Amino acid sequence: MNSVPLLRNSERQDFKRCLQRWHWRWNEHLVPIQFHTGPLVFGKFGHIALENWYIPGNVRGRHPAETWDEITSDYWDSVKNESAKYVDDEIEGTWEDARKLGHEMLMNYVDQYGHDDHWEVLWVEKPGAQLIPNPRAAVDARLKNQLIVNYCYTMDLIVRDHLHDGRIRYVDHKFVKSIVTEHLQLDDQNGGYLAIGTHELRRLGIIKPTEAVRDLVYNFVRKSLPPDKPRNQWGEYLNKDGSIMKRPPPPFFERYTVSRTAAERNSQIKAIGNEALHMKAIRQGKLPLYKTPTRDCKWDCVFFNLCQVHESGGDAEEVKEGLFRKEDPYAEQYYEKGVK
Repeated sequence: MNSVPLLRNSERQDFKRCLQRWHWRWNEHLVPIQFHTGPLVFGKFGHIALENWYIPGNVRGRHPAETWDEITSDYWDSVKNESAKYVDDEIEGTWEDARKLGHEMLMNYVDQYGHDDHWEVLWVEKPGAQLIPNPRAAVDARLKNQLIVNYCYTMDLIVRDHLHDGRIRYVDHKFVKSIVTEHLQLDDQNGGYLAIGTHELRRLGIIKPTEAVRDLVYNFVRKSLPPDKPRNQWGEYLNKDGSIMKRPPPPFFERYTVSRTAAERNSQIKAIGNEALHMKAIRQGKLPLYKTPTRDCKWDCVFFNLCQVHESGGDAEEVKEGLFRKEDPYAEQYYEKGVK
């Protein structure tokens, strides 16, 4: 087991986003020293708030806005820095502004969806892992029993949806600036998670051997608040003269469902294995590293300044020593518990 490397979905995302970024984070284990209050922190706290709301069974738990207030207050007290900024891709202000925004968003979330009485919660924020076979075994019989990676994960929420004939669904909470769904049919997260979730839930006896996690529901929460305008009985926003707004704000919430067949779920298992083989080849020096610069690098990559120095031939090692520390993402006890 020790010879089989671990793999998380976040590493897969970094790997496909930019090989250099992947290398600095997952091979050199670099993380910024400086305090960060950006979108990842916002989303993490939002997940915790909804985790305490969707407790196992049909009865909901603590109101997510209450949990949000508590954890963000504790976080703020630990920072002891009233000038701390919250910086998102297009949202900037103080962390106190972000705290208020999150509170109102979660209040509106419960107003929008109520208690989701049709959702019977089966699984909440539990880690797990699944051994992935070498996908090359299909063409090389010598690799038949070779395991290429141990895929570890944390799935947000698994529910039995009684409004849809008791289908087993994986609900993935997304706190975003804008809701974009066009790419989700091709999102590789959903196929892998649905296949692995099915295996794990069957093993634990939570679902029947004949049942499968067939759908992934992207539970979008947009980081914005409704305008202070009246609405009619159909929920349409009105102008001061009572007319309907011609350009109403985009949705603040959306639940977008992607379904996968057994063949599609199995295909994603092969994709995970192929990515792991590619990573292995780079680590062994058989394939080169290269950068994938985009207009988003400045806000969505903590290595942006290091990358500029590295690209210009400057002293990148000095920047690493001054701005980063080392933290192994696979040394977290949270993920070790999920490895079998």
